[in-house]
Amino acid sequence: MRYVAAAKQMGCHTVFSEDRNDGQNYDGVTVINPFAASAAQ
Repeated sequence: MRYVAAAKQMGCHTVFSEDRNDGQNYDGVTVINPFAASAAQ
């Protein structure tokens, strides 16, 4: 999960990834799976 830590360090609040749980929040960084059904809404 280095990319989540890097995103947090850069001040990002959202990361797009299909490798993590959609909607999961990791210490202030939310993962969005662009291929999940919830992303299509």
